[in-house]
Amino acid sequence: MGMLKVEGCLPSASVAFQATSDGAKVMLKAELIGASASVGPVKWTVRQAVDSGFELGKDGVTVHVLGTGVSVKDGNVGLSLFGSKLVFNLW
Repeated sequence: MGMLKVEGCLPSASVAFQATSDGAKVMLKAELIGASASVGPVKWTVRQAVDSGFELGKDGVTVHVLGTGVSVKDGNVGLSLFGSKLVFNLW
């Protein structure tokens, strides 16, 4: 099954712009409060956040608009809804 891990976080904000030969990233993140728990291949994050942007590279793709979106990256599939996220490790 795996070890249980629990984390929490306080207000934060960040902006990222990146362009390389491996891909591109434009992301704006703003979080009021959040907590996450993971066990085995599943991670659940509950947040009040509004992430917006995209990331495209050889390791996968991520698209979010106001905290809602999808991510397929590094063997993980993530679904986000208004800042809360569920991630499955596929391999």
